[in-house]
Amino acid sequence: MAKLTLNIDPDTIEIAKKIAKQKHTSISKIVQSYLKSISRQEDRQITEVKDLAPEVISLTGLLKNAKLPDDYDYRQPYREHLEKKYGL
Repeated sequence: MAKLTLNIDPDTIEIAKKIAKQKHTSISKIVQSYLKSISRQEDRQITEVKDLAPEVISLTGLLKNAKLPDDYDYRQPYREHLEKKYGL
């Protein structure tokens, strides 16, 4: 194990101590678990992006801010395009 020094405000430290005590663990283990968790999430996102074509990656920013209904079927416009193109 390696040592790491963190600068954290005193109120947060007190909360972390209480949580660690309730969970019968240490603050170090909680921080380690959290960092591993976000690391796995980042790895998953990087893998997903690498699997996309460059053209698709360039468009991803457009959809992040789009306000779509919860029940929006993103495949429907493509279906309509194919029906129109092939006269289905």
